[in-house]
Amino acid sequence: LDGRVLYVVHFFTGELSIIDTVQWKLISKISNRPDANLARSVALGPDGRTAYLPHLRSNVTNRRLQFDTTVFPVVSKFNLAKQTDLPGGRIALDAIGQPSNNPWDAVVGSDGRRLHVVNAGSNDVQTIDLRNGKSLAQTNVGNNPRGIVLSADGQFAYVHNALSGDISVI
Repeated sequence: LDGRVLYVVHFFTGELSIIDTVQWKLISKISNRPDANLARSVALGPDGRTAYLPHLRSNVTNRRLQFDTTVFPVVSKFNLAKQTDLPGGRIALDAIGQPSNNPWDAVVGSDGRRLHVVNAGSNDVQTIDLRNGKSLAQTNVGNNPRGIVLSADGQFAYVHNALSGDISVI
């Protein structure tokens, strides 16, 4: 939040490295659960104490693999002050709203109450109430959305759609 810390997401493991940008030293690496992968971004809460990491959960240890029991879209929650994963904080995107696929990016509202998750595979943005973990809305956008930012006043979300080559305004 003040530019002195860099958060780096590990694509294959869903881990989160915290780097001191003044001394360029690794402060810590927060582990995610073993089934976490395909993590691409991290969204910080406005207080700087919480981070949300959209990624996939791959249930590869399941010996009875089926199309609907293998890969799940989730958001992991990290306590940055304690530098730990919050297991009870993981949000299963497919369980709280319409089917979603390939969570790519996320942003937390300035009040810390809402998380907006960009789902590149299902071409939507899912808005989640962080107080109760429920889906508030799922808004269709362009093709293969991969980035989201909020306007300074929080009234609009701007979504970059990689394959349709446009910006959706919500």
